[in-house]
Parts: sequence; C-alpha cells; structure tokens
Amino acid sequence: KMADCKSLGVCKSLIILCLLLPSLSGGDTSHPLLLFDWKQALKNPVLPPQYNNATAPDATVCMNPFIVNSFNETGEDKLRLYYAGADVNGTHRICLATATLQHGSKSLLDTLWERHGSILDNNPVAGTFNHRWSVLPLVQKFGDQWYMYFTGNSGNSTAGLQAFWGVGLATSKDGIHFQQYSDLPVIYGNETKEFPNNRGVAGGGTLVPDGQTPDGKQIFRFYYTLATGTPSKSPFIDQAKYCAVCHTIDGIHFYNHSVVLGPRNTSSAQNVACAAPVVWKDGSIYRMIYSAIGTRWGAYSLAQAVSMDGYTWERAAPDTPGDIVLAPNTTTPSAWDSKMVEYASIIFLSKNKIGLFFSGNGYGQGGTGYAESEVSVHNSSGI
Repeated sequence: KMADCKSLGVCKSLIILCLLLPSLSGGDTSHPLLLFDWKQALKNPVLPPQYNNATAPDATVCMNPFIVNSFNETGEDKLRLYYAGADVNGTHRICLATATLQHGSKSLLDTLWERHGSILDNNPVAGTFNHRWSVLPLVQKFGDQWYMYFTGNSGNSTAGLQAFWGVGLATSKDGIHFQQYSDLPVIYGNETKEFPNNRGVAGGGTLVPDGQTPDGKQIFRFYYTLATGTPSKSPFIDQAKYCAVCHTIDGIHFYNHSVVLGPRNTSSAQNVACAAPVVWKDGSIYRMIYSAIGTRWGAYSLAQAVSMDGYTWERAAPDTPGDIVLAPNTTTPSAWDSKMVEYASIIFLSKNKIGLFFSGNGYGQGGTGYAESEVSVHNSSGI
C-alpha cells in the first residue's frame, strides 16, 4: 500500500532508471487531450463498504471497479459492476453489483446498485498467487465464454508489491458464476525486457482490439500494471509502478510484453508511479486514463495520456488543462475521496459523454464512487 511521500527526496535508482528509459516519462503532447467537467453521483460513494455487516465480503473495502454493459433480451442495458471487496479479516475477493440503465437514459448519477456478494473465491492453498487476495477484475467475452482476469496476492506481508506476483484467469458461461482457470497465473511480472528479474504485476487495465491474424483471428492488446516496487521507506522505491502492454489471441496465452509509460519527474502529481492503464481507441488515436502517484498529494490521482500507436504516449504539460483528470477532494477533508482517487473504469454514455467509476481513500476503504462528464477536446499544442 501507499507509503507517506510528502517529505522525500528522489532516490538515486529512480534517476538512473529514467535515464535508461527516457521515453517512458512521456513528452508534452501536441495531440488533443480531453477536458472534463465532472458531476458526482447523487449518493457518492455508490458502493460504500458494508460496515454494519460483519459477514459481508465487502464489509471494509469496495475498490477496483470494472463496468460491463450487457444487453438483455428486451434491449435494456444491464450493467454489471465487478469490483474487489474486503471482509473484516482483510481477505479480498471479487464481487458483483448490477443495475439497469433505463431505455433512453444517458445518465447513471442516480442509479442504485444491487449487490450479489462474492463471485470468485481465493485459492485455499497457502503460497499460491491468490491465496490471500483476488482484486482488479477485468472482464471480456471470448466467443461464448466470459473471461475474468484478476490480480492475486499470496499473503506475504513482508514482500510489498512483490507479493502481487500473478494475473490470473477465471471463466464463466454467464459472466456471473466464475471458476478459476488454473492455479497458476497467465501473466507474470518478469516478462518485459525492461524488468526481467521483477516479480510484481497487477491488472487494472483494459483489452483493446488490435487487428487480426492472417487467418482472421482477433488480436488483443492487454494493458496492465507492472509493479516493480520493493519494501522501502521511500515511496519512489516502495511504490514503483509502470504501465505495460502485451498481446493475446486466445485470451490465455500472452506475448510481446513491453513497458509503455512510467513516472513523470516534472510533475509532482505523477513523479512516483503510474498504474492501471484504461485505454481505448478514439478515431485514429489512442487515449489512456491511468492512476498516478505523486508527492503533491502523497497518493493517487487520475491522469491522462494520448498516443498515435498505443505504445509511445504523450501527456499535457504539468499543471495545464488536460493534465490531471480527477484529483482528490482536498477541499473537504472528511470526504470519502479527500486523500486519493484511483483505479478508473469508464463507460461511454453517448458520443461526447463519459461515465467514470473510481475508488476513494484507503484503496477503497472509502468506497467506490461514480462521476460523469461531457467531454471537450483541448489541443495542447504550444503549452
């Protein structure tokens, strides 16, 4: 978890790494970024922990939202909000909440969510990659099967981020009842050339279509988080994370892993880590909303980047329009999102309107919230 980083110096190892990997810090962009004017849900957080229910799988934490829009037979939008909950013992499991988007509605600000409890349990065998935690769900349909990718934590309390050493897979016929595909992960943390000796890895990203094979099979890009941090009093070491990408055809085997975005030294909101890349194609360009850690707030905010190819990313100049997508609500110290906002999931409500699910304080101890915004394009050329 995030250490306090309000009074720290830049560590030597981070400087060396940024010199070795200069492209990962991302330059100022000349491509159009998005501007947002967020309206919060009427009752945020929309999924608070069930503090008064000691047996609930989400009694203490609701985090890592992932929204899926599934049409039913009547043409209604059936919304499935997958998320990670934690019980009173600190065990994290994947949970599900659902809602119906009424016909013709273009807003979720007053939507009520029905909880369905845990839909995937952890591995009971000690030492397995998800013995203690299963978090960060990502759900995608492959053929007639639903695939859910999730991040495991083995329960090694002294390993820091390296205790998250695998992204696993569970499958389902209906997208509700899942079975774990294997006791082993499908993605490991040592598969990039940049960090071949690393162990930590996490999801929090997206699957993006990426053309077809010569025989017509769909190729996907899988954007994910590479967690390279190791236990340290310095968050620059302890919380080191990067955005990475790999590729898959069948959703089970992954190849061609690489790091695409790293911390940004010139921004106090992003100089520690970047993670959980939510990527989508917007015409001829790629867009990303990601979770950034910096010394400005000592924890997460949401930022954005833009790319022509999905591999080389650019960002707005620090502290300019288009830089930070959503910041902690520091004007209300007691608010559920006053210290951190992180782990985005988006839904497109119309051509120019985006809905945003995100976690709040304490990695979801404050709950999961929702906001939506009409978007406008900001051309940052010259800033």
